[in-house]
Amino acid sequence: MKRLGWYSFLCGASVAISPAAAIEFDHGTTKAGHGYVVVSGEISEDSPAAFEAYISSLSSKAQFVMLDSPGGSVIGGVGLGEAIRAADMSTVVPGDSECASSCAFAFIGGSSRMVFDGGKLGVHQFRWEGDIESAEAVESSQSFAGVLMAYFRSMGVSSEVLTVAMMTPPSSMYYFSPGELKAFGLVTPPPVAAGEEPCPFPPGHKVSDPLGLFPQCK
Repeated sequence: MKRLGWYSFLCGASVAISPAAAIEFDHGTTKAGHGYVVVSGEISEDSPAAFEAYISSLSSKAQFVMLDSPGGSVIGGVGLGEAIRAADMSTVVPGDSECASSCAFAFIGGSSRMVFDGGKLGVHQFRWEGDIESAEAVESSQSFAGVLMAYFRSMGVSSEVLTVAMMTPPSSMYYFSPGELKAFGLVTPPPVAAGEEPCPFPPGHKVSDPLGLFPQCK
């Protein structure tokens, strides 16, 4: 499984966002028969490799990653996002869950992305760990922000997301509204199954179809 390059580029930087409980994985199958993996707890730099090992151990391929994490390592979040994209999996924030801080970086790695009603996706500034001079911190922060912007762009997400994060203090959290999730490209239309045609009518259009010619519009 080949990941993109931003995780490797960032490795070695001592940067974090929020502490939390250790990362955990679980899996299951929806009533419709879709396999999913649940990722919860703290994201660390080791999380991408742990995730890859976990999904490789499953007897059948999972299609979705359900995220419920308050954050952790930014580097781990980017690496997890790249691992999710490499596995061609979709990301979901369930209605009773929160994906905040570096978890948001993992979320945008989904080949398609959904935040259910009641779910929360949030960002804020990252912080440097250990002793670091102010001038070095500024230089490192600028380089790091540039890499994150390139990562967002590679995932089809607006750089405005990074702007919002950089303007939100580490002690606070900015949660995106449903309108912002769509406007910034954080959520995407549901994936279309192979051989299934998308509905040809505009969203919200009431289709009168007594002959059942457009089942995809139901």
